[in-house]
Amino acid sequence: MSIVMRLPSRFRALPRPAAAIALATAVLVILGLLWIALSVPQTDSAASSNGGDLAMYGRLVDRMRHGEDYYAAARTELSAGHYAMQSVFNWRTPLLPWFLSLFPTLFWPQVLFMLATLLAAGLSCKLVFDEVGWIAAGLLAIVEILALGTCLVPQTVAFSEFAAGVLILLSASAYGLRRPYLGLGAAALALFVRELAAPYVLIAIYLAWRQKRYGELTAWALVLAAYAGYFLWHTHMVQLYQSPGDLADHTGWVEVGGAPFLLDTSAFNGFFLLTPLWVTALVLPLSCLGLLAWPGGAGQRMALTLMTYLLLFAFVGKSYNEYWGAIYTPVMSVGLVLVPTALRDLWRALWVKAETEQAPSTI
Repeated sequence: MSIVMRLPSRFRALPRPAAAIALATAVLVILGLLWIALSVPQTDSAASSNGGDLAMYGRLVDRMRHGEDYYAAARTELSAGHYAMQSVFNWRTPLLPWFLSLFPTLFWPQVLFMLATLLAAGLSCKLVFDEVGWIAAGLLAIVEILALGTCLVPQTVAFSEFAAGVLILLSASAYGLRRPYLGLGAAALALFVRELAAPYVLIAIYLAWRQKRYGELTAWALVLAAYAGYFLWHTHMVQLYQSPGDLADHTGWVEVGGAPFLLDTSAFNGFFLLTPLWVTALVLPLSCLGLLAWPGGAGQRMALTLMTYLLLFAFVGKSYNEYWGAIYTPVMSVGLVLVPTALRDLWRALWVKAETEQAPSTI
């Protein structure tokens, strides 16, 4: 049993010039990212004066356990941390904090988060097992342990980006295994947990429309209507707790961080966060190559997800928002085990065809 996919990838049918361009582009991107990783200092994680976002959300949930309203608790903590509260997007939607506040400690929510992570990893490994083989599935299990290992870190369940990223991986894997309503439910929950899941939701809706799954489209219409009402209510509640003297961020969210910011977000990938940035400079383009080569619906969905977030975060996001990468890095990591397939078929498209064309004909 080989690590390469039994079926030909999207690269197998490429004409020789296109294969040469694809391979040259991959090499140039890797070299460019390596140069950036080795020459530009890695951005430090965002931290407020009170110990960082994770500690802040932990204190917020604790306030809610003692009976304080979410928005009152959020205002207190955001103000103490000197956050720009004039933007509604600096106020997280309340679903996840409310859920966490139902438990006396974060222990059981953390256990549930670990189980959800195991389910997402298990489905992704089953998908790769079905379409590639057991060796690739075993390697993916190791990669997923590294990429999703943050579920073992206490209190990470309070970070909505981690939860949303796991749910997106769960959704994409469920769709690939032909469990569309499990995929829809996980994607919808990711959206309600963190609005940054919206690009993935739009991809799911687009694919359902293109494949004429009208029942799924109807379900998505109901989800979007419910979310619109939820976010409008959230905006109204935020406005009730804002004041004219609150800090405002006049620079906006569009900062065009480009490749350095993409490296920082891609490094926010479980235990890969502990490795040097040049490791991410290799992992990111190779993962893209693997997912782009994957034929069929599962590969298309994951490739679209990764490329959409990379395009978005190349323009949107501040330098201290590198933790946004937790939204897409679980999906990105799946692409690593498809790299041998991608390279095999690029090689065949580039050289085997050329050798066949140059071989003398026999009578």
